[in-house]
Amino acid sequence: MRGELSKETAQKASEVYTLQVSIIGAMTDEEKAVPAKISADAKKRIASKVGTSAQAVTDCIGKYNFMRNAVLKMGEIKRSGKELPKTWEEMEKLLGGGYRGVPGPGRQAAHVPGANVISEAGSRGKNAPCPCGSGKLYKRCCWER
Repeated sequence: MRGELSKETAQKASEVYTLQVSIIGAMTDEEKAVPAKISADAKKRIASKVGTSAQAVTDCIGKYNFMRNAVLKMGEIKRSGKELPKTWEEMEKLLGGGYRGVPGPGRQAAHVPGANVISEAGSRGKNAPCPCGSGKLYKRCCWER
């Protein structure tokens, strides 16, 4: 079963994706252009239109904003001829944080002991939480990739 998703996991991922597409689709062009400045009232409007909570909208907008900034930054780096980041951690560092456990405006960091522990040999412990954010142990998630 290694490398395969259970039906429940696949269904949940599909539901999350569908919700995020709906939230982004409910945003105006102005909101998409500057997602960090979406007001609380706009988030409530989007939540009501999509049929979800304002917190789900806030989380989705945070991820959308991070990824939008990542794409823009990668374009700048590529045009300048500099070397592109090779890992997700390098990308988060380049952007000054991210949405996976790194505090953004008004948020506290989620502390996950051992989440970013890398040995002196440069490898992550297989019993550490997976850096992809799945909540699984590294050995049961991304270790073989």
